[in-house]
Amino acid sequence: MRFKTRLVVVGAIATLAIAIGAGNASAVISTYTVNPKATLSADGTVVTLTGTITCDFGHSIFNFFQVTEVVGRTIRQAQASFFFPPWLMCAGASQSWSQSLFTFGTLPFLPGRAELHTIPFDDTDFTGGPNVNEPIVLVP
Repeated sequence: MRFKTRLVVVGAIATLAIAIGAGNASAVISTYTVNPKATLSADGTVVTLTGTITCDFGHSIFNFFQVTEVVGRTIRQAQASFFFPPWLMCAGASQSWSQSLFTFGTLPFLPGRAELHTIPFDDTDFTGGPNVNEPIVLVP
């Protein structure tokens, strides 16, 4: 085979391999939901979030959570990051999750509206899930 022909064949095979590989990596976290109502502890210092996630079997998921509540000119906040050990191991099907966040150095939360920010991240193949920014309701 001539050099030009070989180069074209190798280029076509490499392009096909990249396209197939990219198609498989995109569905690692296929669904991620957060319940719009979060449970607030009686003393207002713990917010418990719940939801569901569907991701590829055996993958490890890290996560970042932040809940912010503004009352007047006062900001109340809780956050948590889970990297080592992983926050969750994927079962390959839809699975429920629950996470408690604790206030640190701020006033306690009050029942009512707050904002949630969360980003799941697949550590197995370094793909991110949805970047969730949405209102939630803190319910005692």
